[in-house]
Amino acid sequence: MSLFAKKTKDKKVGVQSFILKLVNTNCRDLRNVGDGPRNENRVPLVLVTMIVPFRERPLAAEAFATITIEFTTSGLSVLMHGLCPYEKVVVAFRNEGAMHYLLAETKHLNPLGAGMFQLGLQLVEVLRAADYPELQSVYF
Repeated sequence: MSLFAKKTKDKKVGVQSFILKLVNTNCRDLRNVGDGPRNENRVPLVLVTMIVPFRERPLAAEAFATITIEFTTSGLSVLMHGLCPYEKVVVAFRNEGAMHYLLAETKHLNPLGAGMFQLGLQLVEVLRAADYPELQSVYF
């Protein structure tokens, strides 16, 4: 084996070693093995969504885009850049060519590093856009 091939192989092994450590310490499926079973299964699913702050009514002018991290039958978590000062939000999804709006209560905010947070949301009810005309401006 040439010196160049050995250096290339060493670099590849270094990359693989780092990725293995990264996945082992951050994968929820692997991390939760020692924590015991959860009350509700979570499904990892990344979707684009909009978050609309809610204070008696949706504050559509303050809406922002983010992505989901995981879902349960009654909640989900999303990626946040910074803190979330809201007790309630509307989560807007695009599905089958139409927008859907769900009211949610914020449950937890876990720091991920570099100013990013995982926001846990408990879904409360499906909102009809006809009842909240300001939501018509929240679409993608």
